[in-house]
Amino acid sequence: MYNDVNGNQLLDAGDTPQADVLVTLTGKSASGLVVNVQTFTDAAGFYAFDGLAAGTYTLTETPPSGTTNDAAFVGSQNSGTVGAADIFNIVLKANTNGINNNFLNTLAAS
Repeated sequence: MYNDVNGNQLLDAGDTPQADVLVTLTGKSASGLVVNVQTFTDAAGFYAFDGLAAGTYTLTETPPSGTTNDAAFVGSQNSGTVGAADIFNIVLKANTNGINNNFLNTLAAS
């Protein structure tokens, strides 16, 4: 998670990490297990969902108070479709990691 400091909807050098952003992962494993778990980003803006089985998942962020979701990016090693505040249809294969699925937020207009 990053703060899109210049509001250009691109992850670039001036953007800063956002800590304590709620990220929710929902979906279904290949064996049919329904998954709904949450975590928060750390001080570097990173988050992780360990031990996921192969399946199809959605990531949704809850922007911190005073910010709005600006953009989302699917990591280069991942499948997925970018929505308004989520990344959906992420197909996770067995023994793989989904990485660099990022969200950008901007300060809400006052």
